[in-house]
Amino acid sequence: MKIRRATPFTLLLLVALAAVAEQPVTLDQATHPMLLFKTTTPGVYLEAPTVRTEIDLQVRGIIARAVVKQTFENATDHCVEAIYAFPIAENATVDAMRMRIGARTIEGVIKERAVAAVEYAQAKQQGQQ
Repeated sequence: MKIRRATPFTLLLLVALAAVAEQPVTLDQATHPMLLFKTTTPGVYLEAPTVRTEIDLQVRGIIARAVVKQTFENATDHCVEAIYAFPIAENATVDAMRMRIGARTIEGVIKERAVAAVEYAQAKQQGQQ
């Protein structure tokens, strides 16, 4: 199934990432789940190369539940700020997120975009990674 309308669900993360892709993109151009490196130009990103993607889709009646697992490799020796864009239909929902960085596992807490943006800015200002 191809989703034509990109309404990205963004998770703001500070993670160690892979080598930078060559073509700049905006969130409106997100056509599939992708990790995007922030650039010095606001609203312009570079797509992180994906090592592997696994999708487990279960359909029960009119409900479809998908689990998307993606792997990115860090080719640098430092952390880079990124956004995870996950374009979904307007009536779809994301109810969980888990991220592994090396041996560390981070469980996401799903919040309204405005609340999440404020909390992210505060954490970043406090030097959290």
